[in-house]
Amino acid sequence: MKTKVIINSILFLFCLSLFNLNVTAKEVRYLTGFINEVDGNLILLTNNLAWRTDRHVTAVSMQPIIIVLEEDRNEGFVYIKNEKVNVTLMQNTAAVGKNKLYVPALNEKLNVYSIGTLGEVEKTNSEKGTIKLKNGQNYKVKTDEDKEELSNWSPGTEVVLSKSNNNIRITNIITTNYVSVVSETTTESVKTTN
Repeated sequence: MKTKVIINSILFLFCLSLFNLNVTAKEVRYLTGFINEVDGNLILLTNNLAWRTDRHVTAVSMQPIIIVLEEDRNEGFVYIKNEKVNVTLMQNTAAVGKNKLYVPALNEKLNVYSIGTLGEVEKTNSEKGTIKLKNGQNYKVKTDEDKEELSNWSPGTEVVLSKSNNNIRITNIITTNYVSVVSETTTESVKTTN
């Protein structure tokens, strides 16, 4: 009998931990920029940062992108043409003629990033102007333009949630478009206090 209780308890805790994997929010470093030039598997941004991709890519100049960085490393991913591409920060070491030589800059300090929370869209309602993330958080957009933007977002879209002072922004990593939101719990508390 004791063995059965112990096994059931272990199974229960294991299942509970699986559910918590989806609920916990992952804080990430990210940076935004514009593509200046693409040369095979090297992306040069307008801010002079160079990123090596894990495969050849094509993109237009001045295309906005968001690079989500791995924890404590100058590696991460970016979406180009709706495709997730792994990237590594590169540094220019020398020039041979007109060609520049780049090597990974894995240990260089990168100081041009923002902090946010990586999430995934569970569902949106553009008529009501609401968005629910897979971690259970609910938000309401502030403007009609943001309601219209939500109509372009689908379940499973990766987003970055960022906060600055009292403002909350959810940015679609694929399109780099964002919506300004308020937490549904904040909205409810304002309604009950009035």
